[in-house]
Amino acid sequence: MKKAYVLVLSVILLVLVAFWGIISLQSSTYVPREARDSFAFVQARLLLKDARELAKYFLFEAHKQGSECLNFTTFELDSARVR
Repeated sequence: MKKAYVLVLSVILLVLVAFWGIISLQSSTYVPREARDSFAFVQARLLLKDARELAKYFLFEAHKQGSECLNFTTFELDSARVR
């Protein structure tokens, strides 16, 4: 009878250790995933802000030309030419 209790307790201990291992593995992968998602969110916000500023620039250039929209524009940034 004593051996049966030892066997049952050892199985319970083994299940608890396995459960603890799975939980610790899941929580260790959560932080890098959240950091990656946070980086992507910040990058998207910066891209949105830059796109908004570029649209304002195009509208300003169209206003300077006296038209409602631009048909053609060219600008240079860091030795890269964009048409």
